[in-house]
Amino acid sequence: MICIDEGVAVPANPAAFSGLVFMGGPMSVNDALPWVADELALIRAAVTQGIPVLGHCLGGQLMAKALGAAVTKNPQKEIGWGAVQVLDNAAGARVVRRH
Repeated sequence: MICIDEGVAVPANPAAFSGLVFMGGPMSVNDALPWVADELALIRAAVTQGIPVLGHCLGGQLMAKALGAAVTKNPQKEIGWGAVQVLDNAAGARVVRRH
């Protein structure tokens, strides 16, 4: 766990990790925060190196922006839980271990 909100630096190279997960927060990827550019670079490097990347909430915004998508304000606020389904195939099995 890398706590950037506590001042821990974003790793420059993803090679030490078998995968990266970027979590959420109240901010936007478009906010002028000192660590956003470093996280975008880390995501791009991970994708280039074939290292799996997963994003939740802000993490999804970071992934989208890092990979070239425009991230804009949603016209309506999104808060709460949504249903998630895991596909019953090889890709789904790599993401979620079923017990």
